[in-house]
Amino acid sequence: MPSLREYKEEYALPVNACLNVTNACPLACKYCFVNQNPERMSLEIAQDSVKYLYNNLKRKRELLGNENLKGTINFFGGEPMLMYDEIIVPSVEWTEKTYPNCFSFGITTNGVLLNKKSIQFFYQHNITPLLSMDGDRKTQDYNRPYHDGTGSFDKIVAQIPYLLEKFPNTVFRMTIY
Repeated sequence: MPSLREYKEEYALPVNACLNVTNACPLACKYCFVNQNPERMSLEIAQDSVKYLYNNLKRKRELLGNENLKGTINFFGGEPMLMYDEIIVPSVEWTEKTYPNCFSFGITTNGVLLNKKSIQFFYQHNITPLLSMDGDRKTQDYNRPYHDGTGSFDKIVAQIPYLLEKFPNTVFRMTIY
């Protein structure tokens, strides 16, 4: 049984992070909790975050005697897909090259910017998607319109078959409003 000191030391070493890569979003959800603005994370900050997590992971592996322990990095926002080329792709590729087999990845997305290329990248790099979608056309288009008022249902639904082909256990998160 670990001592209180060992217990505190172990839990003072976070190895999982949710990187809020932007507060911007193409949607204007009725219930949005994000103060939408153009703020965006830099690649340097993303990489510094991974370095911090890796140093904690290294120490935690030593403490637990578990060299297979992995950390988790989840991309979040606003809409993180707005930062697909600037943050997500280079961060994942850099992390996998610099710290191989140390992290798993996830992304929480509203799905409007997904396409076959991005879904294929997620698949190749085992990035687990969580799709925020509120249901049928009427509900989705009411709760999650674009800023100009048009609905988002059709854009998301067009990507679902390929997403489910690659990730059959995709979690869909609905917000009741």
